[in-house]
Amino acid sequence: MTYKGYEAKIEYDSKEMIYVGTLSNCSDLVSFHSSNIRDLREKFRLAVDNYLALCEKTGKIPR
Repeated sequence: MTYKGYEAKIEYDSKEMIYVGTLSNCSDLVSFHSSNIRDLREKFRLAVDNYLALCEKTGKIPR
C-alpha cells in the first residue's frame, strides 16, 4: 500500500492474530495494526496522517 509517498510493509502476527504494518520507507518507527484486512488501509492512512501532523507540530522534518 502507498499513501502520500509512504509505503507499508505488512506482516501477519499469528500469535496475536493481527496484521501489523510499518512504514518501510521512513527512518522513524511508525506502525499500525488491524485484526482484519478491510480496516488495514484506513489504519495505514491514519498512521501516516498522525505522523505528518506530529512532525508539523514539533517542527520535525518527516523522513
